[in-house]
Amino acid sequence: MNGLAIGISNMKSGERALLHVGWELGYGKEGSFSFPNGPPMADIIYEIELIGFDETKEGKARGDMTVEERIGAADRRKMDGNSLFKEEKLEEAMQQYEMVMKLPLLSLLVYYSFV
Repeated sequence: MNGLAIGISNMKSGERALLHVGWELGYGKEGSFSFPNGPPMADIIYEIELIGFDETKEGKARGDMTVEERIGAADRRKMDGNSLFKEEKLEEAMQQYEMVMKLPLLSLLVYYSFV
């Protein structure tokens, strides 16, 4: 689903967009047989509204972070989690891993159809 990520990364909070994702950047040649079920080689049309960005503990809102800053923040959290895991501080490690999963999240309203 690279096409959706590329499209969203260029949006601002409150923006609406109609995004056409070619099959190469959608579900590919094989399609998807889990939810959502997408046929092979199908283009996807998304109607997206970016409602907002969640705040991070990195000192600024996700909406104010560049893609590179978000990736850097996620990498730092992952490395911190790995260190804590090696020290057998499992609960603290899990907190860091959970933050990695939350960093790229956005509030979106998405409708899609396959063409």
